[in-house]
Amino acid sequence: MVKFYINNLEENTTTEDRIREELSLQLITKDKIILDHQNKLQEFKDGKVILDYNIASLSNKNNELQDQLSKVQNDIKDKDKYMDNLRQQNELLTNTLNEYKEYKTINIKLDIEKRNLIII
Repeated sequence: MVKFYINNLEENTTTEDRIREELSLQLITKDKIILDHQNKLQEFKDGKVILDYNIASLSNKNNELQDQLSKVQNDIKDKDKYMDNLRQQNELLTNTLNEYKEYKTINIKLDIEKRNLIII
């Protein structure tokens, strides 16, 4: 019976050692997994900080470009108004020139008639 008891104790001790070894391996594996996940979490946090910075930079750049676009659009409107004014002035000058041409033609005709009258 003592021998049976000693064999049983040895068997229990061996089983206990195997269980401890297996649990130890599981703990080491889980520790590695936890550490890996913590590292990945930190990488994601670092990536988020970088992305937040990039978003802020792009937002500022977008605002600057929107301001520039607005200024360019206003410049285009102003230049369109200026060009319309120049077209109107050109049209007025063209009409005035045409009037002067008509007056010149009339003046030439009158001069010819005047000479004809003097000669007669």
